[in-house]
Amino acid sequence: MASIGADGAGLYNSADGYGAPISSGLQNSASYSIGLGPSGAATLQSFVIPANKNVLRLSDFSPTPVYQLAADFTNAGAGTYETTVVIEYLLAE
Repeated sequence: MASIGADGAGLYNSADGYGAPISSGLQNSASYSIGLGPSGAATLQSFVIPANKNVLRLSDFSPTPVYQLAADFTNAGAGTYETTVVIEYLLAE
């Protein structure tokens, strides 16, 4: 998971050059900082797919995951903030 489409990390206010930090993680687990672009990406969960499995389902994760996404506006000023959060699924051998 990463953010794209803004001049800086987080929910970004381009007029003031400030980004409200974004964090994400599994419910009731540690959260990860979500940065800008591939270098700021965070892996929230992984699963080793057995050789005999052709379909991966959400139910294969135990317990079924619930993901949380939050932005910290504690030090943010008034204005318009924007970004695009990218969620990717990667399959690898």
